[in-house]
Amino acid sequence: MAKQHTLKKSDIPPKYSVESADFINKLIQRQPASRLGHKSGIDELKNHPWMAKYPWKQLENKKIISPMNSKYFGPTGTDRFNDYDEAVNQYKLLQRADQKIDIFGGYFFSMA
Repeated sequence: MAKQHTLKKSDIPPKYSVESADFINKLIQRQPASRLGHKSGIDELKNHPWMAKYPWKQLENKKIISPMNSKYFGPTGTDRFNDYDEAVNQYKLLQRADQKIDIFGGYFFSMA
């Protein structure tokens, strides 16, 4: 990275917290020694204000149901490609309005 990037308050999308931006900023530090987690490992990430209320023990005990229950994230992972148009529309919802990205440009999928 040629220069340090930082999410400013004005860059934070609506409904995202300042703590989430702080978490990201601490992960994308140019100097590895300055990154979140470098000093005390995973505990440093777990104790960050954005992650502190996460139910880590439930995760460790495999008691959490995945929030990724969309049909695009089935057990094999291949079901996400069954409906090209819907997949493209789902991706477009994730894009920012000013982005013009065609992730499937030049590719083709056939069920045959």
